[in-house]
Amino acid sequence: MPDEESFQEKTKKATPKRIRDAREKGQVARSQELSPVGVLLVGIMSLMVLGPYLAANLKGLATWAFGNCAGFVIRPDTAPALLWQVSWVFAKAVAPVIGLIPLVDAEQGGDLLDRVATIRKQLAQDLGVIVPPIRIRDNVQLKPNLHELKLKGVSIARYEMMVDHLLAINPGHLEDELEGFDTTEPAFGMKAKWIIQNYKELAEMKGFTVIEPAAVIATHLTEIIKSHASGLFTRQDVRNLLERVKRESPPAVEEVVPEIVSLSTLQKVLQNLLAERVSIRDAAGILEVLADYGSQTKEPDVLTEYVRMTPRRNITTNYMSVEGRITVCTLEPQTEKLLADNVQATKQGLMLVLSPAQGETLTENLKKATVKMAREGYAPIILVSPNVRLALRRYVQNAILNIVVLSHSEITPEIEVYSNEVVNL
Repeated sequence: MPDEESFQEKTKKATPKRIRDAREKGQVARSQELSPVGVLLVGIMSLMVLGPYLAANLKGLATWAFGNCAGFVIRPDTAPALLWQVSWVFAKAVAPVIGLIPLVDAEQGGDLLDRVATIRKQLAQDLGVIVPPIRIRDNVQLKPNLHELKLKGVSIARYEMMVDHLLAINPGHLEDELEGFDTTEPAFGMKAKWIIQNYKELAEMKGFTVIEPAAVIATHLTEIIKSHASGLFTRQDVRNLLERVKRESPPAVEEVVPEIVSLSTLQKVLQNLLAERVSIRDAAGILEVLADYGSQTKEPDVLTEYVRMTPRRNITTNYMSVEGRITVCTLEPQTEKLLADNVQATKQGLMLVLSPAQGETLTENLKKATVKMAREGYAPIILVSPNVRLALRRYVQNAILNIVVLSHSEITPEIEVYSNEVVNL
């Protein structure tokens, strides 16, 4: 039984001197509930759900913790320091696993955020649309090097990167082999390989196009936005566009909307143009065309074809070579007549109605022709008559990637047209 003196000593009020004396004797209370080892074990168990690829990083974290924190004394004045050290080492252990972080972290030389800002500005110049803010988030549910593009919360594209490699793209006609990991370039579907940095000069000498991982994502993002620009262009965007035009030329708006063309029809026309990557920057010019033809028809598809005549010089320039020539694929006259006879107006707009056998043959023959053109370095352009253009484009757009369908009326007279392939049924 402790004597009265020792009991009183234990119940005496703590003073700075007694605290110093107790610390010198090693009589300092240690936390039994929240030891560093306990925190570490809980952290390890929580992180295991993120996947086995964290094991190597967590091993390094465990080594650090057991070597540096096992004897750490937890008190109110030391707990924040311990928490900061553990959090910092934990962050360094996990961050490299999220493989794409170096592309967005400026401290690691990442410039993806700057590229995204540039993309939005460039699209405003090229298409005349203001792209909504693009948010970049990490997602531990994805593979470390996988990036996913979402539109309105729905996944629309995925691609797995190799951040420490370069992407060597085969333009389509190269037969030389290049050591690396086979893949497909995400924006245009071209054959490519991930190569190490040391192979860059060799790949370029052989004719491959070599780009950095951040440029791969930026190009992929640009193409995805262009492909979905029509869906991003809302009714409010139409109103904002009209307000901008109205400030410069009030009559251009007041005489057309809604007297000649309704707001919904105008939106559909603009969406049709964006769906084929035709710029709507010249909104005043578009409204003038609608003022001329809006009293004759209210069909958005027909009005779109009239509007396409206005920026035809811009359309032509997009696909013209440096020699001032456009290389295209054309249809055999009887085939084009058959298609023209089978264009029908439906609730979804002008559609091409063919039998399954005819449709399959047409699509397959067009695909072969456009693949051959791409292999030779040409854009996959189909040139047809105006009354077939839109319906044919809608018919094959999902089967043939990045196909362009132009009409004869959209080619300016001074441009030389060269037919590379003739397709028939």
